[in-house]
Amino acid sequence: MLILFSDKHKQDLSFLTQLSEEFLHELCQKAVEFIVDGGNEKIFAAAARTLQIDEAVIRNLIDGVSFLLVESSKLQISERDFNDSVAALSYPEPLAKALLQLYLDNRGAIREKLASLPAPIPHYKNLEWRLEAQVASRLHPLGAEVEPAFTLRLATSNVPATQTAMQGVLAPASNDAAPGAGQATTQVILGADVANLRHLYLELDRALREVQSVHARRVMRYVK
Repeated sequence: MLILFSDKHKQDLSFLTQLSEEFLHELCQKAVEFIVDGGNEKIFAAAARTLQIDEAVIRNLIDGVSFLLVESSKLQISERDFNDSVAALSYPEPLAKALLQLYLDNRGAIREKLASLPAPIPHYKNLEWRLEAQVASRLHPLGAEVEPAFTLRLATSNVPATQTAMQGVLAPASNDAAPGAGQATTQVILGADVANLRHLYLELDRALREVQSVHARRVMRYVK
């Protein structure tokens, strides 16, 4: 199985060819540290000072190397597949070998980090509804009891898989990014009659009141 790189990742990783062997080793270690120990904005400024490279370039480089290591570790690709994947970046042989060794040395720790991350939970984004009712037909003449039904379209937001896998580990989104950027929206069409919709309302209302209870607040305080 091969790793597929987006144009952005190819652009981010292309700068690796301009680094000396010493600087390359330092930057790769920073990327591993960023993945395993969690995201920290200070790492970019520190690496930029050490490598004497613009901080934005460092951020992109660490993001690119992190993507390569995370995807390779997540899929547990073989050495051959890793080399074939990196071949798409047209790296010189010494650089390709250095990245392979970096992957082999750290894939166990990266997989442990991935396994410790919580599963993503969809977040509510929007709900649209439409009321439908058949007022009359040949089988149901005027004056018969009307049975309304609701059609609902529920939209939820999900972080993309590559971002979800390392939420809080890879570089966070820029402050200039638009709200909701980088999130995938899922839409589900639901049908419900009045009885089921009322039951859903009562269950949600009970859940909200439970969250506001003293017991629930105490549990949430301990969890935090």
